[in-house]
Amino acid sequence: MKKAGRVLFALIAVLCVIFAVSCRSLPVSGGEVVIRFMDSSVRAWGDCTLIEFPDGQRMLIDAGLQKAGAEILQDLKAMGISRIDYLVITHYHNDHVAGLKEILPQIHFDRAWVTGYFPTDFAWVESTLAYYGTEIVYVKAGDSFEIGGARIDVLWPTADAVAVRPEGTSKATSGPGSTYDMNCHSMVLKLTYGNNTALFTGDIYVEAEKNLIGLLSEDLSVLDCDILKIMHHGYNTSSSEDFINAVSPKYAFSMGTQVMDNNIYLFYYKVGAEVFMSWQNGRSTVRMNRTGITVENEKPGVNSAYTKYVEAWETVQGIRQGQ
Repeated sequence: MKKAGRVLFALIAVLCVIFAVSCRSLPVSGGEVVIRFMDSSVRAWGDCTLIEFPDGQRMLIDAGLQKAGAEILQDLKAMGISRIDYLVITHYHNDHVAGLKEILPQIHFDRAWVTGYFPTDFAWVESTLAYYGTEIVYVKAGDSFEIGGARIDVLWPTADAVAVRPEGTSKATSGPGSTYDMNCHSMVLKLTYGNNTALFTGDIYVEAEKNLIGLLSEDLSVLDCDILKIMHHGYNTSSSEDFINAVSPKYAFSMGTQVMDNNIYLFYYKVGAEVFMSWQNGRSTVRMNRTGITVENEKPGVNSAYTKYVEAWETVQGIRQGQ
């Protein structure tokens, strides 16, 4: 009987180990960081980025509108994902968080990184996360994390900027909690893996871009990156020339359905960046090992209006140089 008991105990222990391993994220990217800039058929759907780390851990940055969330959920399920290690909420706007209403009931998130800065009508976000057993972690500029061999640095907002939550709702036209205010308080993250870097910027406006430049003025190389998630979907509220020059990305990705102004596109072109927009290129996938980067787009190509605008600009520059 004692021998049978020991055998049973050993069997249970083995089964527990197998179960524990099966519940962990398994490596899926072969020593790469894989960044998927998602897409949706929903108009003005927002932002959602899935990152897979070399050790199999995953991070979802934002979740789009609620209708888009249903499509994102389908995409996650199609990839065999039922659990995600990290959720990042850059800021509290429906086109970045409402998709969680569709996703959270079926995808478990271990922990969520948030700023804790939200208007009163977005208090549902943290209460819903708590309901589904997600640990809430408040982060601020200066925080750093190591995930699967990659480093994540929080660049914005500062602790002082989010020390006091807005007392009003998001319907405010100005001041704390307003659209302008919330966007300027978007979380900005930098991912470093080997020699490669990616910058995720939420919806920061030009004001926040200037503040970031000021904050990092002693070493602006911190902003330099290979991959950029374009601020505020490509609207001209963001992407100031000074900020784009400081960031100087090789590849820049915009999600949503905003058609970027030609002059904004030109800022990126002048620093040598290739620009991709979900309404034009569909989902974009970036694969970075420690030394190189590859980019895949569902639909390759550049909007002809941008091509013509750049050609016209180059022609004018040629004429000026010849004078």
